[in-house]
Amino acid sequence: MFPSRGVHLWGMNTHPEQENGTGPPERYLFTAAEAADLLAVGRTSVYEFMADGRLPSVRIGRRRRIKAADLRAFVEDLAHDEG
Repeated sequence: MFPSRGVHLWGMNTHPEQENGTGPPERYLFTAAEAADLLAVGRTSVYEFMADGRLPSVRIGRRRRIKAADLRAFVEDLAHDEG
């Protein structure tokens, strides 16, 4: 979770205002640094996951972003790989 933004891995906003519909919208895209924080790994690892195809990303201009749904799927795949 990003305390300063009130966002957790599932991309849902945790601001109290969101509950009554007046808060900011949920997050859909994350930077590699934000994904690294959420996954508790280094940013370089996130770029490696993107490069080898384990973590899909989208290009917006010259930047890469990771969809919240792809982060969820990545974590779920990790759980299945261990089990």
